[in-house]
Amino acid sequence: MAAIQNWVPSREYALAEAQRWARRGVAIDVGNNGLAHAVMGAICFAERKHGEAMAFGRTGVAFRSSGPFALSKLGQTETYSGDPNRRIKHIREGMAVRMQQPPTMVGNLAMAFRDAGKIELSIPAAEEAIRIDPDYFDAYVTPCSDQAMNSDLSGAARTAERIRVRCPDFSVCGYLDRQPYRNPAVAA
Repeated sequence: MAAIQNWVPSREYALAEAQRWARRGVAIDVGNNGLAHAVMGAICFAERKHGEAMAFGRTGVAFRSSGPFALSKLGQTETYSGDPNRRIKHIREGMAVRMQQPPTMVGNLAMAFRDAGKIELSIPAAEEAIRIDPDYFDAYVTPCSDQAMNSDLSGAARTAERIRVRCPDFSVCGYLDRQPYRNPAVAA
């Protein structure tokens, strides 16, 4: 997670180490708990290898059906692969087994609601992610797109101003280019 979110000095080194560890874990036949599969799924997802990410994620959840990390990472891959309804299911399951939800899980749920056309659920979820962590930038973008999709242009303008204050050089095109959708047209 640290490598994927760029929380470490050398993303490449951290990803390589996580991948090395996860490959060893995936190879374990007896006593495998699926965490390595979930990690491999997250790494493949970060590398935009959606098919592999989905396969590893599903195996991780099969081994670890009550693991919030495995569920949320599979859910994340499902939305960016075009299946937001399954993402909602998996992220909700992950949140149900976790006492406190990190903002990324709540933000992912907001994006899944948006992508499933459930704007009335997406905006409150995004606002909750912002409440949990006001520095979680993606949570600001989701309600802005929700409001625009809902023809609430004044609300979208207010939310866009919140984004501009946090990131004066924000670019929608640059932001969308960084999103790992399997089909780039989904992000448009």
